[in-house]
Amino acid sequence: MMPKAKILFLLAGILTVFGACGPDKDQLVRAKAAERNVDFRRKKLAECEEGLLLKAEKIVDSLLLHEALDAVNDSLMRLRPYRPVQPPTLDPIDSAGIAPIFPKQ
Repeated sequence: MMPKAKILFLLAGILTVFGACGPDKDQLVRAKAAERNVDFRRKKLAECEEGLLLKAEKIVDSLLLHEALDAVNDSLMRLRPYRPVQPPTLDPIDSAGIAPIFPKQ
């Protein structure tokens, strides 16, 4: 049993030495955090740009539609109105002949 304990102790010592000789963990954490921060900003910027483009497309579409409707309505306003149809002539209400009220003397 003793040789296994010595081997484990030796292995732990070697790993500690190699772990201590490696790059600084704090520096690695900062680098990884900076990398994730850049990725997050890039993704967020892409989402914002996409949202703005969709909003701009809707605005442009509505403006173009409004301009087209204005052009059509304006051209309709320039036309002269048609002359209305003449109503049919009405017969006189009193169909009696015309005669003088007082006889001539």
